[in-house]
Amino acid sequence: MKNNEANYIAYCAEKAKEVQDCLKLLEEISSAFDEEAGRDRVLEYCRNNAVPEESIWYYLACYRERGDFTPVDSPGLLFQTDDQLLREKILTLIPQLPQGAQSEVKKLLSLISNLLDRITYLCDRTISSFLETAKGMSSPFPSHLSVYSADQLVQKIGDEFDALCNSVMINTIKVIDNSYEEWLQEKALQVDLPRV
Repeated sequence: MKNNEANYIAYCAEKAKEVQDCLKLLEEISSAFDEEAGRDRVLEYCRNNAVPEESIWYYLACYRERGDFTPVDSPGLLFQTDDQLLREKILTLIPQLPQGAQSEVKKLLSLISNLLDRITYLCDRTISSFLETAKGMSSPFPSHLSVYSADQLVQKIGDEFDALCNSVMINTIKVIDNSYEEWLQEKALQVDLPRV
């Protein structure tokens, strides 16, 4: 019982330190200083604390809105527990695969990696476009702008899935991944200007 209590106290102390470190980071970011140095500081914090960069953006918005931050402000991660269990299962299953399946898993992982990178890029691009548009607006802030941004994001993600669906008609994962990579390269060459 005392061991559990000591573990809980240590856990609470660790969480309190994490919150204090995050508050310090948010104060630094909110102050006027070099953007590149700020970005380096955020990336360092994310690496050291295993925190996704998007969480820092969310915390910063809470901090700028209210002047404080609490652990309750964590962005919703609906599938975090399930995801952890799935990832543990994946690690135990990969070594059990027959030799021929290893290369197929690598191809599937490559496709998924490309898709996730692209969707992350589209999400970041949506946030950036929203912020660029919103920074020059005055109060009261029009709520339709976030709905418009979300609609644009959904349309772009729909395009990604359409491209993948067209590729899946071909019968090997390598061809699907190559086809998707070619489509991504074409998209990268297109100028994607925000519409407002």
